[in-house]
Amino acid sequence: LLKVLLSGTQNTFVEDKLNGNYDAIRDYDESYVQGKLALTSVFTHKFNAKNSVRTGFTLSHLTYDLNKQYRDDSSGLMQTFMQTSGSTQTYQSFAQWNHKLSNRLTTNAGAHFLYLALNNTYSLEPRASIKYDVTAKQNIAFGYGLHSQLQPLGAYFAQNKFTGVQPNKDLDLTKAHHFILSHDISLTANTHVKTEVYYQHLFNVPVAADVTNTFSMLNVTDGYTEDGLVNKGAGKNYGVELTIERFTFKNFYYLLSLSLYESKYEAANKQWYDTRFNTNYATTFTAGKEWQLSEKRKGRVLGVNGKLVYVGGFRTSPVNLAESIRKNETVYDESHPFTLQNKDYFRVDVRISIKRNYAKLTSTLSLDIQNATNNQNIGGQRFDKKTGTVKYFYQTGLLPVLAYRIEF
Repeated sequence: LLKVLLSGTQNTFVEDKLNGNYDAIRDYDESYVQGKLALTSVFTHKFNAKNSVRTGFTLSHLTYDLNKQYRDDSSGLMQTFMQTSGSTQTYQSFAQWNHKLSNRLTTNAGAHFLYLALNNTYSLEPRASIKYDVTAKQNIAFGYGLHSQLQPLGAYFAQNKFTGVQPNKDLDLTKAHHFILSHDISLTANTHVKTEVYYQHLFNVPVAADVTNTFSMLNVTDGYTEDGLVNKGAGKNYGVELTIERFTFKNFYYLLSLSLYESKYEAANKQWYDTRFNTNYATTFTAGKEWQLSEKRKGRVLGVNGKLVYVGGFRTSPVNLAESIRKNETVYDESHPFTLQNKDYFRVDVRISIKRNYAKLTSTLSLDIQNATNNQNIGGQRFDKKTGTVKYFYQTGLLPVLAYRIEF
């Protein structure tokens, strides 16, 4: 089986300020354009009732056009922190052997390989799992895997504003040991409960080269740092998850997920801190129902879906008010990273759709109402230049999205 995938993203942010003559002056300019063309293939062969193998590869061609400039307050001039375009490639392959030791005991063993042509970094990763069927409706399993991940492309191209040197061009891959123990039991023919206990140990994490800087790539949500980085950081995630799922039956489904966890990172100073994402708990509930309309409207299907999310608040670093006033911009106290936690996040999404099945195509008209209760979820804190105080800013409120889709 051979597949071709083409995708692309563009993220742009510009900020202008008015001078004394009320002329718009560019103060910040970010533009990140990335594309991906991937070729993937998977081959499966069954030797007999007890043995089968699965192998495959993915070749990806990555293109990028990355630019970041902002005005230096001391000189009043625009400084370039990133300006590059080009392409690179990644190569991935894997092999997996499935072996049934008995009617109840199944093992999987294999390896995954990842190579980044940009700086010739690579990783060979062993992976294995074992599953025991306690009964026809119940099983327990244990798995281990070494996983690696590229850095966000822009991280490789950050440059010193004075010398133009790109200190992060040779960053290695971030890697993690994953361990997971699970238990799965079927309550009915279409409903099951799954419990998972997991631990992840991350290493080779890029952190600031300066040991007084608590930056870690694990906390990045957007943009790219200009700081020099080294692969000397670490992280750990561990917790337990409970999932109750009803597969679609009689046009109705639901999925309830509960999670308790901890997420920590080690900075360049060898101290451990909460990550930005250490919310400690998360709950999501998704459900949906479809109705076939009357015979007069045969072929039309009405669907109603909903999703509820309740999560502990993201963590944030406190604002250094004195420095913010002095520099007239938001300055965080990075010596106490992510010691504050926002209020819990709550959101309800609702989707109503009408699907029409034709002989050679399907059309869907849908209305998505995101954050239907218009809950004001805190995004974080920042310095308000007008009042000289620290204020909260909020995430997106109620957002309706009307869409029409045709599938051939």
